Amino acid sequence: MNQQTLLNLVEKWNLKKNPEYRGFKCGCCGKTLKMAWHHWLRIGDFITPIHFCKDCEKKYEVSKIKFNKPKKPIERIGFGVDYPNSIKKEMKEIIKKWDLTTRPTYKKFECDKCRKNIEKAWHCWCNVSRNLTEFHFCKKCGEKMSIKK
Repeated sequence: MNQQTLLNLVEKWNLKKNPEYRGFKCGCCGKTLKMAWHHWLRIGDFITPIHFCKDCEKKYEVSKIKFNKPKKPIERIGFGVDYPNSIKKEMKEIIKKWDLTTRPTYKKFECDKCRKNIEKAWHCWCNVSRNLTEFHFCKKCGEKMSIKK
């Protein structure tokens, strides 16, 4: 799969430095999702999941994704600086468990900590080992980790 296309998408997103509790959206069209195609972005100093709806997955497969939005500059320094070291350490451990080489799969969303299926999550961007990474935590795990701002 085309990592450059995934990177081009992420570079157009409005990444939030503070965690936000919300549902999931297609990484391309923004449609609200309960299930999605899950891809891994592993280039450009990112390690992060990218989610596609069925329609955008088809476009991605045939290289027909259009890039209408301009690229947004990302000031990486502020992502995750307020998290305690214990949370940053836990995030590093979560990344070690991810299979970043897996083929894209269509599935429900899971909490990155407890692996429970979820429809809403704390979406948390953090700089981990020089890679900007988005984590998803269920409400319960987010509260245990004191994620919310």
